[in-house]
Amino acid sequence: MITLFIASSLDGFIAGPGEDLSWLFNDRDYGYKKFLKSIDTVVMGRKTYDFGKQYTNPPFPGKKNIVVTKNKKLTGTSTGIIFCNLNQAYRLISDKGSSKNIWLVGGSALISDFINKGILHKIVLSIHPLILGRGIPLFKKINKIKKLKLTGCKSYSSSLVQLTYHII
Repeated sequence: MITLFIASSLDGFIAGPGEDLSWLFNDRDYGYKKFLKSIDTVVMGRKTYDFGKQYTNPPFPGKKNIVVTKNKKLTGTSTGIIFCNLNQAYRLISDKGSSKNIWLVGGSALISDFINKGILHKIVLSIHPLILGRGIPLFKKINKIKKLKLTGCKSYSSSLVQLTYHII
């Protein structure tokens, strides 16, 4: 199962102006640690990888880290990280038995690619109670309407709301 576990502002941005992430999950966990324990593979775009490697490299130790990039100089495998293009990533995650629970981290172009390809199964969206006004949108260039089924909704005292959807 491929799950998008992500946060956005109320107006649908996953990063603020200048790729600012300072507003994200700065007060508590919101189920992140439990979710992280449930997955074995992480798929991310190169900018997400660049951000994550500032803290640990690979960004998600103990997990298979797949970095989708168009930069051919980065392709190959290094220290628990697989650098590949989008089609190679699709093949890697569709290989039965290699990955059971996959986390699609981002960014928005990669998220849209997975939605348009029809291989994203679940979205866990934490909506922060703020309006950024501009930044990086959650979705870009979705080809057609995707119907979702709400399977969970949690509200927190911080006013954050976490919605869980399965893609129909």
